[in-house]
Amino acid sequence: MATTKRSLTARVAAGLGAAAFATLTVLGGALPASAAPNIVAPTDPPPSITIHKHEQPAVPGPVGTGSPTDPVAGDPIDGVVFTIERVESLDVFDNADWAMLPTLTATDVIDDDVAYPLGAPVTATTGADGVGTGAVTTVVELGVYLVREFSTPAGAGIVIESAPFLVVVPQPQVVGNVTDWNYNVHVYPKNTVANVVKSTPPAVQQGLGSTVPWTITTNAPIASQGTAVTSYAIQDVLDPRLDYVEDSAVVTVGGSTLTTPTDYTITPLAGAGGTLVVNFTDPAGLQALEDANGGQVVLTFDTTVVSLTAPGEPTGVIDNIGSVFVNDSQIDSNTVTDYWGGIEIKKVDDDAQNPEALAGAKFRVYLTTDLLFEHPIAINGVSEWTSDANGIVTIHGLRTNQAGTLEYVFREVAAPAGYTLGGTTSWTLPVVSGTDAEIELQVVNPQVRPYELPLTGGSGEAAFMIGGFGLLTIAIGTALIRRRKAQAEH
Repeated sequence: MATTKRSLTARVAAGLGAAAFATLTVLGGALPASAAPNIVAPTDPPPSITIHKHEQPAVPGPVGTGSPTDPVAGDPIDGVVFTIERVESLDVFDNADWAMLPTLTATDVIDDDVAYPLGAPVTATTGADGVGTGAVTTVVELGVYLVREFSTPAGAGIVIESAPFLVVVPQPQVVGNVTDWNYNVHVYPKNTVANVVKSTPPAVQQGLGSTVPWTITTNAPIASQGTAVTSYAIQDVLDPRLDYVEDSAVVTVGGSTLTTPTDYTITPLAGAGGTLVVNFTDPAGLQALEDANGGQVVLTFDTTVVSLTAPGEPTGVIDNIGSVFVNDSQIDSNTVTDYWGGIEIKKVDDDAQNPEALAGAKFRVYLTTDLLFEHPIAINGVSEWTSDANGIVTIHGLRTNQAGTLEYVFREVAAPAGYTLGGTTSWTLPVVSGTDAEIELQVVNPQVRPYELPLTGGSGEAAFMIGGFGLLTIAIGTALIRRRKAQAEH
């Protein structure tokens, strides 16, 4: 680092000038009871900059003075990396430099590397040196430093980094009526953070073609000093098996319902899948976020589940993740999974030794609460299923849970032709996610009873013969009577 050698007289004058500047800026022009001593680099402890990294709270803390603050508003954040670079052209022993510091900004230094050349950067990571959670101390020489946030840890939810800032070591300070120098400067840059939670209500019994609601919950971002929220969007990349229900989206900020297109716009979707994007408008939507001051932002919408399968995805397992975009940063939610499955039923006759498969048996599915079987469940519009030539009834497309414990009632409503319903016609079974070839239920249909026809040569045949002979005798007798009557008349 560059070093400037100056006479004792010059150093004394610089110290007095700096003290006067500190008095004017900190006390607003009020003169202290005693002036600050000259600037002299201490050795124990040596000059330092301690960075405390915290989340931006809803209520900003007091303006920093360079002194330690306890407690600090906002949760601490470990793992944030800063670079500290000395501005080589500025000298704390020069009154002219002190005079320009109140109006000099970090942006001025960054934009003009000729007027403000920088020394070699030193990195500092919060929480890495044992100073405290979210803090890090770096020993420095006396001077003016540009501090910039270099990187943030994944998973911290940081969406807006703190703006670059300048730190002067030493920092003027006032204790009571005494002005002095603070050689161990503490700074408290804040980060704007977001937390995104995706949810759906617990699974209920329903079939494909019905709707499932989704909710994305996050917080309105609070811009830290020197930053602003310039864009904001909520996004959901829908699984190909999910079809967005048009006009179902509702957006609330701080408990107030926003309107479209005034406060936000929605990217239109065509068919199942696609990306649902809710963009907050500028200025109305962004102003609603600012007014919420960290309040909840909630997006709810419905989708129709149209299929069990999708290319490259496990059958009956539908994962869903929501995301929030603040400026150029993306924060993803937790993964929410919806489960769907089905069962296979086999129909056979009552031959205990060699049961034969039966085609044509009809089944319906009901809620376990539908005790009178009045409302059959439909799967994509189909509410009745028939056994095939192999006796298999395939019912796929019923919602379940991860444990596979959601139950349905399966009821046989018609037996195959030539067969009758068994003594039991309904069964309550759990549905697991996915589909397989396993038969979950085998149902037996007894054949209808045959008519009892008479046996050849038995008593039945004799009865028929006697009855027939009697009829023949009556017929002959009737004919003879009619003939005699006719002869008598002639």
